[in-house]
Amino acid sequence: MMYQELLKALVKPPLYEKTDTLFWNDPHIAKSMLEAHLNPDLEAVSRKPETIDKAVDFIETLVSKDAKILDIGCGPGLYTKRLADKGFNVTGLDFSANSIAYAKAHDTQTTYVVQDYLEMDFENVFDLITFIYCDYGALVPEDREKILKNSYRALKSGGQLLLDVFTKSSVMNQSESREIDISDGPGFWSGHPYIALHGHFIYDEGVIGDRYAIYEANQNRIFNIWTVGFSDAQLRDEVENAGFKVLQTFGGIEDRPFDENDELLAMLVEKK
Repeated sequence: MMYQELLKALVKPPLYEKTDTLFWNDPHIAKSMLEAHLNPDLEAVSRKPETIDKAVDFIETLVSKDAKILDIGCGPGLYTKRLADKGFNVTGLDFSANSIAYAKAHDTQTTYVVQDYLEMDFENVFDLITFIYCDYGALVPEDREKILKNSYRALKSGGQLLLDVFTKSSVMNQSESREIDISDGPGFWSGHPYIALHGHFIYDEGVIGDRYAIYEANQNRIFNIWTVGFSDAQLRDEVENAGFKVLQTFGGIEDRPFDENDELLAMLVEKK
């Protein structure tokens, strides 16, 4: 019975299969995520401080100083605080109450909101929305449509959306793998001893599926986490179908033209 259960946990799931448990809702994992965000030596959930500084300097060039900026998926405020320090009127929105609490404690200039960005209902408020660190590609297709619709509504006429994604070529260059992690606790996934199985799967559509099965003494949980890689044409199609006009593409959140061999594709689009 245990063998069959473990085998099932490491089987490649159907593309975009949703799991019952929400990754972000677990208090211990939320705490671990915050710690990872704040670790300057890790790039698993956020970029290094020098990369963030460079990105914020680039964002500063896109809008005037009186611009109202919304950062969706702001986490603990690594970008929002820097933008506020530069004099911008900034709002940060994130699903994690833990991350927002940290952001509020370290930044009194920014307005912070705890909310699922798929449910945000701003209307004609912002000059610029940033949706970065490839969060767009973590969404399934119907949720990507929803966040583009919500962003379009939240922007003023002529407002801009800046987002970045992994490229399809960077995804397809990866290899599938399976691994096991045994923790005596506490660890990333739990404060108690656990066994974590991780399957890293690649789909022909240019999608990564990371499947985590966490086994503890009193509970078992499975999380599917998706990362979509995009071609320039695919991302253009999605934003244009939402009503946006593509202004420019970059090789990341920096002033550098996009090259098809880049790992990252950033796109600046405008509300018509």
